[in-house]
Parts: sequence; C-alpha cells; structure tokens
Amino acid sequence: MPRAPSEPEHHNVSNERGELAALTALLQQLVEQIAQRVVSELAELEGDSRTADARSPWMSIEAAASYLDWPKQRLYKLTASGAIPHHKHERRLLFRRDELDRWLASFAQGERRSLSRSRSI
Repeated sequence: MPRAPSEPEHHNVSNERGELAALTALLQQLVEQIAQRVVSELAELEGDSRTADARSPWMSIEAAASYLDWPKQRLYKLTASGAIPHHKHERRLLFRRDELDRWLASFAQGERRSLSRSRSI
C-alpha cells in the first residue's frame, strides 16, 4: 500500500511544480520575444527590397536570374543570342524589370480571362 508523502516530500513536489510553472512562463516570454524580433527583422528586409526596387529599375544578372527564377547561365545564353532584352554597360549586363515583364508576356499562351469571367464559366 503506498504511503502518503511526508510534509517535506510534499513541499519539494509543490516547490518543483512552482519552479516548472515559472520556467514555462519564462520560456513562453522568450518565444514571444524571438517571434517579435523575427517579424521585425523580416519587415526590415522587405522594406529594404521595396526601397531598392523603388530606387532603380535596373537589375544585375544575379537579380534578374533571381527575379525570373532561372540560372544565370540561361540568361547569359539568351543575351548572347540577343533573345532577351538587356543592356551592357562597362562589360556589365543589366536588365530592366519592366522590359523583362513585357518580354515574358509576349510568350503568353492561351486566352487570358479576367477572374470574374472565368469563375462564371
């Protein structure tokens, strides 16, 4: 038959539970602070990229490759053949986002419908 805990044993269990609850509360606060910091850092990074976009319409080969989600080598081949709009300045390849968008749009296939019209069909 199990025996009832003595007063010191009961006190230790209560004390451990209290410490555990305090530790849990501290961990929750820490997680909340980390989450707020991550949100803040991401907002800063997004702001930086929007600011960079607003400053200049020009993109490097790296930025254009990232924008198109293509390997740089593909862009090099397309520029060498004159197949993609680009500019050269001091041996540096530059791309304009608006020109790339128009160029890509020229390859659109199929009929383009507005969302409201395609939903009713």
